[in-house]
Amino acid sequence: MLRKLVVLGLLFCGLPLVTSAEEAKDEGTKVVHSKISEGVESCGAACRVNFTKELGLSLDYLGSIGHRISQARKGPDPVDLALAAQALSVAETVSGKKASITAEQVQTEALELVKMRGFSSELSAVALVIPAAKQDLEKLAIIAKKREEETKQQTDSVETSKALFDTLTVANHAGECLRIYVSGRYVGEVHQGQTAYFNVHDHSPVTVLQALCEDGGHLVSQQLVFGHQHGWYWHIH
Repeated sequence: MLRKLVVLGLLFCGLPLVTSAEEAKDEGTKVVHSKISEGVESCGAACRVNFTKELGLSLDYLGSIGHRISQARKGPDPVDLALAAQALSVAETVSGKKASITAEQVQTEALELVKMRGFSSELSAVALVIPAAKQDLEKLAIIAKKREEETKQQTDSVETSKALFDTLTVANHAGECLRIYVSGRYVGEVHQGQTAYFNVHDHSPVTVLQALCEDGGHLVSQQLVFGHQHGWYWHIH
């Protein structure tokens, strides 16, 4: 009982509670397990790529573009990710080569991220940076703007068709520190061997949970959550 009061108190204050990763879950909370071997490399690992050497160019900005891409992914910032893709595309055109991480890969991730986050301002901005996706993104921006205006007018409404959380619990059994994202929004980090509790509220039809490696920035694990949920216990091995 005391533990529950402590958890509720920290969640009310908007702070994650961190404990041992072996603690038992509360009853009624859905439990899922995922393995780090199921993760994939993302553009966050771009900080380890020597773009200057791989493209064979002496453009000054290539010296920091890997770090820029990595930070935009960790932010996360889909607009800067799209701008970095644009800058990398220019370098590829000049050199006639492509590095181990390409402009197309970074652009694809920027598009996925901006759609996942669903902010009208970001959708409109990325639409200007990526002309090929402009029509699609502008339509999504209009929908997002309408949703944002409606949300401001709503008070204590319950939307059972959406993946709505009260508590997201992440138990990190992996051998690395993890950064946790909910539908493209950073909520906090969980160190190796610890469990953290986050108070989250997502309006997406499908909530996307992602764990990124704090060191390399690559995607370690991802979970899709459907329907109305009040508790989700995520074990990452």
